[in-house]
Amino acid sequence: MVIRFWPGRLGAKPDALTRRWDVYPKEGDTSYVSVNPQNLRPIFTEEQLISSLRATYLEEPVLRASVLMDIEKLHSDIRTALPSDPEAVAGMQHAQKGHNRWTIDDSGLLRLDNRIFVPLADDLCLQVCKHHHDHVLASHFGQNRTLAIIRRSYTWPRIWDFVKDYVRSCTDCGRNKLRRHQPYRMLKPLPVPT
Repeated sequence: MVIRFWPGRLGAKPDALTRRWDVYPKEGDTSYVSVNPQNLRPIFTEEQLISSLRATYLEEPVLRASVLMDIEKLHSDIRTALPSDPEAVAGMQHAQKGHNRWTIDDSGLLRLDNRIFVPLADDLCLQVCKHHHDHVLASHFGQNRTLAIIRRSYTWPRIWDFVKDYVRSCTDCGRNKLRRHQPYRMLKPLPVPT
């Protein structure tokens, strides 16, 4: 591709590249540097370029510094809490009878509709919400999206209410959420009753 100067009367639409006649090399002269040496000045010294390249290649990835979700610990906590939850015990009985919706997988987790059943004991539901809402890679989605992400793998009684309350009480979401109403006006005093 060759960019050439065309006078304004010949060009369709003038722009920054076609307006300057002194920027382009003349016919036969291919060296842009020899025509316009004032346009080519080094921004960085050679030492700065070498040090920046060295820094980018030797730096560790950013994701390595983030806190990774410990799913195995969460699953082991769920397994230990299953016998203490009455609804989980009833689900285990249904799974042993061969009920369609309830199953127990190879690792000992109780599943309802192929999702891991989380007992309401301890703070397991809270841990699941933290892993799927507050995590660096989760990026604080709203109520519906957080619920959809959690429901891909987990379920528990009244999951919608729990996730809704959790997202509402999230300080980062409250701080960064846009207001969808007009600013409040100045308060005016009520007239004095007579």
